[in-house]
Amino acid sequence: MAKPPRDTRTLPSRQRAYIRLYARVDRLEDAISHFYNANDELRRRVSTLEKKLKRPLGPTPIAKPMNRLGLMSAKLTKDEMIKWFNSAPGSSRHERMLWAAHKIARLTGATESGAYQMLESVVIEAERLQRLNPQDFNDRG
Repeated sequence: MAKPPRDTRTLPSRQRAYIRLYARVDRLEDAISHFYNANDELRRRVSTLEKKLKRPLGPTPIAKPMNRLGLMSAKLTKDEMIKWFNSAPGSSRHERMLWAAHKIARLTGATESGAYQMLESVVIEAERLQRLNPQDFNDRG
């Protein structure tokens, strides 16, 4: 039979390193327990969301483009397009076309490329009918 140590301070449970390691292990066990609890809570939330999603979804409304001036359905006449083109800043025809197409697209809700194509055909027709003078544009920049 082994003799008990004379000094109780030499027992492993009384050593500083043992006490520090025991405290660390205790904190790690708490952290692991917290992790498992949080994981279980998240699984519960996901399962309730999945249950809610299994019900049939109704049709979702389609988002409409921004309509700042209330002219979404408004159609600009050819004369109005020509007025926008004439009032556009810039010296070259191309700069004026881009500016006017941007403004027309914002007013009507059309795309800029669609408005540019429309405006281009209107300007060509106006030049052909002598409503616009092609020499008024500085196309060389």
